Amino acid sequence: MSITLDGTAGITTPAITGTTGTFSGALQANGVTGNIYPLVRGTVQTVSGTSVDFLSVIPSWAKRVTVMVNGLTSGSAMSPVVRIGSGGTIVATGYTSAVGAISSGTGAAQDTTGFLQIQAASTSLSFVLTLVNPTGNLWMATGNGSYGINSTVMTFGNITLAGTLDSLRITTLTVATLTGGTINITWEG
Repeated sequence: MSITLDGTAGITTPAITGTTGTFSGALQANGVTGNIYPLVRGTVQTVSGTSVDFLSVIPSWAKRVTVMVNGLTSGSAMSPVVRIGSGGTIVATGYTSAVGAISSGTGAAQDTTGFLQIQAASTSLSFVLTLVNPTGNLWMATGNGSYGINSTVMTFGNITLAGTLDSLRITTLTVATLTGGTINITWEG
């Protein structure tokens, strides 16, 4: 592909094929180095059962992962939780996570088993959780969502994994059957 910055100088970069591309031409000559990583969308999952997994699908070069949950429901009270892991194994301890809800009645919670989202029974929860990797295997999460008619959820947390992030699970803090909604993830470098 060719990018024109000032109307006269074209900068040629290769098309991204597979997982990465590299800077070349005038960009490279002016000190721009590194790889170009695409934004990749996973396969959307329809919710059923007690969890939704994305195991061993996130590549090692990913530095930002976004979780998108739309219309998550359950037949009983639940607190959805997002857990991550490496080597295809999900980690269920070691998180520092806090969540707050603003609604007709406010609530807050802390959790060490995942990035927590509050939800009451018989409501539909939608949220976006963004995970970023500032260094090593440290992952920080921030998210916002809503449930019911007048309720907003905000969450923040972090965890340092033993290895490179490649897996993610959406489940519940207490065992509950998920009955509806869709979930997908994206990742980028």
